[in-house]
Amino acid sequence: MKKFFTVVLLLAFLALPIMAADVIISAPKTPIIIDGVRDDGYGDFVDIKAMESGIPGATGKVCTAWDDNFIYYYIEVLDSTPNHNAENSYERDCVEFYIDWFNNKGTTFANDGKPYWQIRIASAPSDDGVVHTNMINGETDVQKYIDAVAKTTFVKLIDGGYIIEVGMPIDMVEGGFTMSEGLIIGVEFLIGDNQIGAGGTSMAFLTEDDMDTQWENPSGCHGLLKLGAPVVVVEEVETLLIPETITAVSTISPVTGNNLAPSIILIIVLGITILILKKRLIK
Repeated sequence: MKKFFTVVLLLAFLALPIMAADVIISAPKTPIIIDGVRDDGYGDFVDIKAMESGIPGATGKVCTAWDDNFIYYYIEVLDSTPNHNAENSYERDCVEFYIDWFNNKGTTFANDGKPYWQIRIASAPSDDGVVHTNMINGETDVQKYIDAVAKTTFVKLIDGGYIIEVGMPIDMVEGGFTMSEGLIIGVEFLIGDNQIGAGGTSMAFLTEDDMDTQWENPSGCHGLLKLGAPVVVVEEVETLLIPETITAVSTISPVTGNNLAPSIILIIVLGITILILKKRLIK
């Protein structure tokens, strides 16, 4: 009988869906210049991987940072099938940023009333801009968020892919959200790779076995963005070699005319010596 129950429990366990493990992402506190160049203050890169069950395609890596005004993301995407100009924004190569600000893990887009953003940034500018929103707290295409994020977004094409750097404005997060060291924010990233002109043919997430889509509720956020301590910047201080400088000056030949001070001093000393000798001879 015990063997029978053991077999039943084992079969039940195997029938459960495999849950993707959360990925911890470090975010040091440091001001960032949004220019498409990775600043030293960013944390370590984390891979964004192509889905095992999907068509092989674009992958990437992301690093983060924060200050009192923004959460910063720097993403490098490797994409061998560029598609930057599809008519619909969701059909272009892009990165989706999912932010569950209170790490609430709700199962609806409204996230039980907790702030949840799903923002799409296209791989290259188009006539209708770079930034779009799939979902902001349960609402689609909220213009004030599109306008705000567009001001702090930098996108550039590189050989074999593209780079996105963006600052997500903290002052737009509702619900009394405040930033502090040690805070955990639920996040996820989707790289949409449009290979055949019909939407995100290939998708990449933080975990290879992820089964998310471009419409993902907060329960699918498998990243834990941890706000870290301020970065300490050590500045190099130049050492003044004053003794060597003086020695170098004193050895300059008076013939060159580069430094007359030693010659003048020598003449004065000789003149005083001659006067002293004359006075002694007169006595």
